[in-house]
Amino acid sequence: MTGYRRKPADGQCQPKRMLPKGNFVPEFIPKLLLNIRIMKIACLLLTTALLLSACTKPPLEQTSSTKVTKVQVQEWTDQLTAAEMADDLSGFLEHYEENAISMPEYQPALYGKTNIATYYREIFRRQDIQSYQRTTEEIIHLGRTIVEIGTFQKSYYEMASADSLLAQNGKYWHTWVREEDGSYELKGEAFGYLHPIDQAEALVVAIPDTHPPGTSEKIASFELRAYNALMEKLVQSRDGADRSAFYAPDGKFMPFAEPSVSGEAIKPYLAEYSSRGEITIDSVSIYTDHFERFEAQLLEYYQFRVQWSAATASGRTTGKGIRIWRRQADGSLKMYREISTHNY
Repeated sequence: MTGYRRKPADGQCQPKRMLPKGNFVPEFIPKLLLNIRIMKIACLLLTTALLLSACTKPPLEQTSSTKVTKVQVQEWTDQLTAAEMADDLSGFLEHYEENAISMPEYQPALYGKTNIATYYREIFRRQDIQSYQRTTEEIIHLGRTIVEIGTFQKSYYEMASADSLLAQNGKYWHTWVREEDGSYELKGEAFGYLHPIDQAEALVVAIPDTHPPGTSEKIASFELRAYNALMEKLVQSRDGADRSAFYAPDGKFMPFAEPSVSGEAIKPYLAEYSSRGEITIDSVSIYTDHFERFEAQLLEYYQFRVQWSAATASGRTTGKGIRIWRRQADGSLKMYREISTHNY
C-alpha cells in the first residue's frame, strides 16, 4: 500500500513507503536504538552540567587547613588506633562528627554516630587485637577539610574462635573536618583490604537500613548525575579502557581486595578487570549519597548496584566509596582520588 505526505514548500505529494506488517525488525535494533538514546541523554546532561558549572562561583572556605601537617594527622590517627586496640569505644567515638559517614569493607554504609557506634561496639567485641598500625601516606587539603589516605596492618584473634591469628593488610581513607573550636573530627571514612578475606561475614554487623544525609547543591548534584550516568554505560558494556578516561593523569584508584593503582596503570588495570569472567552486566546504578563542593574539587560519597548474569548463575553486587573530583582547565571533572568498597 502507498500513502502520501505533503511537502510544505510546493504542496506536491510524494509516495511514502509503508512498513509491511509482520515481525521483520531484527531483535537487536530496539536495544541499539535505546542505548543510543540513553547515551545522547547522558551527553546532553553532561554538557548542560559543564555549562552550569562554568557559571557557578565556588564557595569561599571559612578556615584553611593548609597549616596542618602530615605528622599532625598521623597523631590523630594514632589516637584512633590506640582507642580501638584498648576497646575504648567512648574515646574512639570522640573523633567522629555526629553526622559522620562510614564505609567499611563488606559492611553496608553507616550514617550517623549512633550507627557507627553500633558497628564498632560489635567489632570490638569480636576481635582481640594483637597489633594494629596505620600509616598516613598522603594528606589533601580542601579548605576546612583534610583527606587522609594511608595503609594499615592489623592482626587479631577472633573471640569466637581464638585458634589462629588473623593478619590483614589494607588501605584507608579519612575525611577530617575542622570544627568551630579548632579541633578536627571525622566526617567520613572508608577502608578496604589489599587481598581477599576469608569468612568475610565476621566483618559484617546487622544494622537496620539508614538513610544518607540530604544535599541542596542542585547544580553540582546534576553534574555528578551526568558523569555517573556515563559511567553506568561503560560499566555495563565492560569497557574498562574508556572508563579510565574518568581519572586525572595523576589520579589514584583504591579498588576492592587489591592494591591501589595510579596514573597510567589505571587504564590497563580497568581493562583487565572488566574482562574477568564470562558474565553479562544486566543493569548498573551509580548514585551520590552526599557531596561537598570546594574551590576546584568535589568530594563525593557514592553507592553502586550491579545486576549480573552468567550461564549458570546470576546475582547482584553492591558497594560504595568516596571520590575527589578535580576541576580541569576545560571545566570538566576528573577523578583525582577514589576508594571503592564492596558489601558482603
